[in-house]
Amino acid sequence: MPRARVVALIVGLVALAAVVAAWSLRSDDVAPGGVSSRGEPTPGADRLRGPDVPPEGVLPGRLWTVVPGHDRAGSSCEMRAIDLGALELEPPGQLTHCTLVDISSDGQFAAAYDDQLRLALLDLRDRPEWIRDLDTRLRENSSRTSRIAALAGDGRAVAWCVGGNETAVLTIESGDVQSVTGCDPRFGQDGELFTRTGAPRNEEIRADGRVVLSQPDFREGLDLTPEEESDLLAYDVGADGAIATKVRRVIGLPLATIQLWQDEQFQGAYRVSGVDGALESSGLELSPDATRVALGWRGLLAGVLDFGFGRVGRTSDHGSYAWSPDGRWLAIGNAESISIYARGSDAPTYSLPVTTLMIAWSQ
Repeated sequence: MPRARVVALIVGLVALAAVVAAWSLRSDDVAPGGVSSRGEPTPGADRLRGPDVPPEGVLPGRLWTVVPGHDRAGSSCEMRAIDLGALELEPPGQLTHCTLVDISSDGQFAAAYDDQLRLALLDLRDRPEWIRDLDTRLRENSSRTSRIAALAGDGRAVAWCVGGNETAVLTIESGDVQSVTGCDPRFGQDGELFTRTGAPRNEEIRADGRVVLSQPDFREGLDLTPEEESDLLAYDVGADGAIATKVRRVIGLPLATIQLWQDEQFQGAYRVSGVDGALESSGLELSPDATRVALGWRGLLAGVLDFGFGRVGRTSDHGSYAWSPDGRWLAIGNAESISIYARGSDAPTYSLPVTTLMIAWSQ
């Protein structure tokens, strides 16, 4: 196993153990009771309080947390939503999934692994509940820079990788499933399905089957000689036709470079430096407004690149992370709390007294 993956695995296990051991809602910061954003009473819900908690309605949407269940000491998990308008931690649904893969931006559906590493579709519209299995095979997602599944922002479809170069797409309402070429699926803002195809150093990024970026494009910004080759490490899509790619030269100084594309036109290249070597070749996640990109894996943030400043900024937290729906805020969760960072700040603006293994942010 490559050294980077060993380091990441150890870090992940240590972080998981810390969260399981520390899981609790601080009793001096919360109080029971309340009414949900749907106007319904929510017995057992928790009101979030504390000196660093944001005022009601300042932050948009809902934060979703994945926490160890109380019955099996972390062998099962619960998924709970934080209503940021009411500052209320809503009751959990029945859930045994501990790894959240993706969530639709409207907050209707999620894709997650269960405790047997089987991929499932969850309905979030009332309380989180299982709808159907997507892939019953036991999986080790060995390509840590890839996303095994993605949900359309409007909750109409879910796509997941079913083989080396094939993605299944389920239309949730009808139950129809079709197959497309490529893996590492993403949905664009307008519902286009992006996939990544081909072998290393001969890859393409496609949108609804149409090639939008190919191997010659991944040389941009690397100052390569004609004989040198580039390698696509990861990609993500954002708003209004924005695509971010992480590439590096194959031979020589292998420092990763972030490319920014707009409507398939090259906008600039940004060298990744100042992050841990084990994370340098990890994935990335473009902010919804396409102004920043988070570097790392879904459960471990390494740094944030702001295209306006052209450098990688560091935060004091390095746990699970999620962008706000408008892209203005970044949430980072750890074994003690969830920190909320405003754009351009290296210190959290707000803090929520909730621990989490993974987080997501929806409208």
